Amino acid sequence: MEKNKLKEKIEQQENPKLEFKSEWYSGTNELDEKGWGEFLKDLISLSNGNLGYAGESAYLIFGVDDKKETSNQPRQLYDVSYIDNVFKLEDLRNTTLRRLRRVCSPSPPDIKLELILYKENINILVIEIPPAADVIKLDSDLPTRGLTFRKGTVLIRVGQDVVVADPTEVSALKREILSVPSPARVNSKKVLHNLPQPDYTNFVGRKEELASLQKLLHPKDRVWAIVIDGVGGIGKSALALEIAHYYLNEFEKLPKGEGFEAIIWISAKSAILTADGIKSRPQVNQSIHDIYTAIAICLEKDNITDCQFDNQNTLVNRELSHQRTLLIIDNLETIDDERVYTFIRELPPPTKCIVTTRHRIDIAAAIRLTGMSKDETFFLIRQESDKKKVQISQGEAELLFKRTGGVPLAVVWSVSQVAYGYEIQNVFHRLGNAQGDIARFCFENALSLIKEKAAYTLLICICISTYKNNREFLGKIANLSKLDTEDGLVALEKLSLVNQQNGCYNVLPLVKEYILTKIADFEFDTLKEIILQIIEADVQSGFDAFDLINPFVINHELNDKLRKLKNEITITNNIDYLITPEIREYIKLYYEERYGILKVLGMREPVKCESVYTAVQFLNDEAIRSFPSIETLERSYREAKRRRFNSQGRKKLPGIQVVNEKQYLMVLGEPGTGKSTFLRKMGLEALKGKEGEFKHDCIPVFIELKRFTSSEINIEKFIIEEFRTCNCPVPEKFTAKVLEQGKLLILLDGLDEVPSQNLTTTINKIQNFVDKYDKNRFIVSCRTAAYRHNFRRFTDVAMTDFDDEQIQQFINNWFHQEDDKQAQTSNKCWELLQKPENEAAKELAHTPLLLTFLCLVYERSQNFPNNRSVLCRKALRILLEEWASEKRILRDEIYQGLYTDLEEVLLSEIAYTGFVSNRLFFSQQEIVEQIKNFLSSNLNAPEDLDGEAVLNAIVSKQGILVRRAEDVFSFSHLTLQEYLTAQYIDDHRLVEKLVNEHLTHKRWKEKFLLVAGVMRGGADDLLLWMEKELQKYINTPKLTALLTWAEEVTVGSQGDYKPVGKRAVAIAIISTNPYAISIANTYSISISIENAITITSTNDITQVINYIRKLEELKIFNNVNFTMLICELNTLKTNIPDKKQAQAAYRTFIQRIQQILFNVFNLTPDMINLSESEVESLENYLYANNLLIQCKQASIRVSPKLWANIEAQMLLVPND
Repeated sequence: MEKNKLKEKIEQQENPKLEFKSEWYSGTNELDEKGWGEFLKDLISLSNGNLGYAGESAYLIFGVDDKKETSNQPRQLYDVSYIDNVFKLEDLRNTTLRRLRRVCSPSPPDIKLELILYKENINILVIEIPPAADVIKLDSDLPTRGLTFRKGTVLIRVGQDVVVADPTEVSALKREILSVPSPARVNSKKVLHNLPQPDYTNFVGRKEELASLQKLLHPKDRVWAIVIDGVGGIGKSALALEIAHYYLNEFEKLPKGEGFEAIIWISAKSAILTADGIKSRPQVNQSIHDIYTAIAICLEKDNITDCQFDNQNTLVNRELSHQRTLLIIDNLETIDDERVYTFIRELPPPTKCIVTTRHRIDIAAAIRLTGMSKDETFFLIRQESDKKKVQISQGEAELLFKRTGGVPLAVVWSVSQVAYGYEIQNVFHRLGNAQGDIARFCFENALSLIKEKAAYTLLICICISTYKNNREFLGKIANLSKLDTEDGLVALEKLSLVNQQNGCYNVLPLVKEYILTKIADFEFDTLKEIILQIIEADVQSGFDAFDLINPFVINHELNDKLRKLKNEITITNNIDYLITPEIREYIKLYYEERYGILKVLGMREPVKCESVYTAVQFLNDEAIRSFPSIETLERSYREAKRRRFNSQGRKKLPGIQVVNEKQYLMVLGEPGTGKSTFLRKMGLEALKGKEGEFKHDCIPVFIELKRFTSSEINIEKFIIEEFRTCNCPVPEKFTAKVLEQGKLLILLDGLDEVPSQNLTTTINKIQNFVDKYDKNRFIVSCRTAAYRHNFRRFTDVAMTDFDDEQIQQFINNWFHQEDDKQAQTSNKCWELLQKPENEAAKELAHTPLLLTFLCLVYERSQNFPNNRSVLCRKALRILLEEWASEKRILRDEIYQGLYTDLEEVLLSEIAYTGFVSNRLFFSQQEIVEQIKNFLSSNLNAPEDLDGEAVLNAIVSKQGILVRRAEDVFSFSHLTLQEYLTAQYIDDHRLVEKLVNEHLTHKRWKEKFLLVAGVMRGGADDLLLWMEKELQKYINTPKLTALLTWAEEVTVGSQGDYKPVGKRAVAIAIISTNPYAISIANTYSISISIENAITITSTNDITQVINYIRKLEELKIFNNVNFTMLICELNTLKTNIPDKKQAQAAYRTFIQRIQQILFNVFNLTPDMINLSESEVESLENYLYANNLLIQCKQASIRVSPKLWANIEAQMLLVPND
């Protein structure tokens, strides 16, 4: 803010009010808490208008002479510029506003802080305080020294004392300020500058850079220093000069305050490139003294050069702060004086500075210049050609752009050489010559700084590699550590030798040509290693390296070495040379024959893995290692309302996607979830090459880890033998090369199947092998419960159970033969699984192994057995012993003497304990205690038995029990827990107790059905107890009357159905009970319920009429005149009330329908108006009867005579 601006502001007010402070509040260079309290309280007071100028801005001014005694002289202003040096005004303003908002409400208005120069060397601080719209109140106490404003007076702070200025002193100070003359507007003719004239006719390109400079040079932008960097000849000086001349020429047109009153050009350029060569430049500014002298001369301030050097900095900063100055230092990289850099960093506002340099420095904002665009380069070529009167064709211009990369100086120099008479081809040759003027001028100095350093090696890597030159890749091919790679790339960027885009590094064509011409000086062994590393990453890119190097190599010895190296690589390193089409076909046929087929669970014929494989999904490591509580698991299961322990709500990833993304993968899963099949399938996909879903060029090697039965484990030898079996020539060399070059997909199946005595050795061997051949891809499979070792580098994922879509896809894949397709076998199997009576089988189907078992069952019988316990018993046995036996896995005993049948008894005890307490999840402690008690009672196990080890063995070897969270377990399938519970009930003769306590508890339905199936002596007792118990629900006269009516209206009717089925239809009509319908359907009476009471349209009444016709056809009822009923309902069609009629009309219509039905079926309203308890009793009665029928169907054996008696009495009034 200039002094005339404050004058203008004050003059706008009729009665300006100024408040003066002599020092900052604490009297020190820092605000303490008490000082803040005084300051904030004063600001609030001023904003509220407490000094008699409400509604006007107040100005709080710091900088009053420190006088204590009374004097007639007005107090003098003194310099307080130190405040900005200590606090920075913008930071002080932000801190002040933040503190104000914290202690008062409403929020205070915005304040402004500005330093104003009034006299030479005297700056005062002006704080402008806008008036508050509402009175600001303090929300909290502020620490103060008791300072308050008094109306009509001015508070003056002197040291630690407080005095009050009288009105005459205030007036004198006002007069001093108001008497300052407003300086006249400086026009462009008087802008102080020393700018050189541009050496170009029209400035070409760089529009974005010019716009960025204008934005940064705006007075509102806080950036004070701008660095323009780039290689030599890229146009840094031209860009700086262009923007400087813009501000010089446009000064009068620019908005007030945006122009510069002084523009100072300081050149440190020591040499220039002309068409005649590199020329030295005189009068180079190389020190801080040179900088001060140049500023003094431009600003016409002899006092700066006249004073001693130690005082020059103070005078320069004072002069620069007097006006808006643009300081430009060109070619800063040639200056070694560190004081120059300090000077730039500490420039006073409102000075702005532009620095051009080939070496990036960390001062404020940076603009990196790279080559011009193709269009810009063509424009420059035309401009220079016209100026020098030479002809350059379009093709030559294209080539010139390609060779120079759009470096302006190289383009201008090239056209000048053509103007001298050189052939364009010779000019191109001279461009790439390491000893030529362009290379020496642009790069030689920068390259001398990195010779024999990591940065130089990295630069060579960038120049000869056409691969993705990101940081990781460059460090790898240069054989540098991460830190050395970072240091080297930073050095290259600082020297402007490389540019970075999207994480990859590139160089200008001129830099590349210069480096390639110097490659003969580089150590050949290092160069060889770089090329070999490039080839390992990308074969084509590696051979491109030879094509890039060869044209520039004059050294015959290097040429011979490179040619020999290329031939060597072609023969020994090219995988395609080693792997002939014949070898690939051998490997494919061998793998498909050995690992591409499946034969499990007693299949008659093997099936192709490809034909039945269903895409799997994974849970990531985070989902695997979640730790919910037992209560959370129980609640989640019940809220899901599904018969499975699923991974609902957790993110699932497609298996093939994960395999493509992860080089090292550990696939975890429960027994039978399809881990081995997944690994086999990935091998098949790899063999398909580009036609497969596996996106890496790899040869699969499948290794069954169960074969590692001895302590001598040699994975490499195993792979050699696999390739030997494939008829690969020289399998040792072949294996060594493909392992070295990372061309194998190594599939290690069944870590849990390794004999326990060899497990540690096997794990160590695998880890060492992975570390040694870490370019290959690895997939290891292991049962979740057996995985106790976090493999280095490996990502852990878990296979999820199949969802419904995967189950259906698997069934479709299984029944894929043409005759199955014609018979729609897969659709029929899937639809059968959806039926309620097969929900237990459906739950088993979520495990691929058990789904395979179900498909085999359906394939043989085209149905699932009514006795679901048969399925459950078989599924349990598969998990307990058959699966391990089929895979030829040598298992240790879980516990000595705990054979399969006895283990089943143990598991049934655990299952029953959970069900009677209504729990599906168990803590580890309670299961361990049950195991210890069981083994102690049955096998005389010692008291110190390790029950946890037994539990872990059951979990890891069989998968019947599954760890759901830390120390939380459940059965793998709810169906298996229900089956084991039923087995326990039968074994312990708890059937009567089951019926008495749980007959109508729907949660126990499956247990009833399974108990009926496990009672090998027959289910007669169960059915008798159920019949006896369910009769207790017919306990009121109305319910008795209902059953009596059902018997009377159906007895002796003509329909060829069993009486109980007829009675069920009668009850269903008046109760619309689903269990009554289910009973009727059991006896082949196919009906649905049409509720005539809810008729609201002609369509509804038509549906009821059709339903009644169906009843008439069934001939279930006697003495019911269906013809009259249909006639009366047809009559009612035209009388249905519309929605506009009153509710009373609708009630009357309903009553007419009811009366018709009552009359036809010989009913009374009282018979069907049941109380809530009667409705509940009828519901339980019908549910129990339906369950009774289902238990009979699920049983192994029932006495026919007994069942005939039970069936005859069903849905009849109980006998006393």
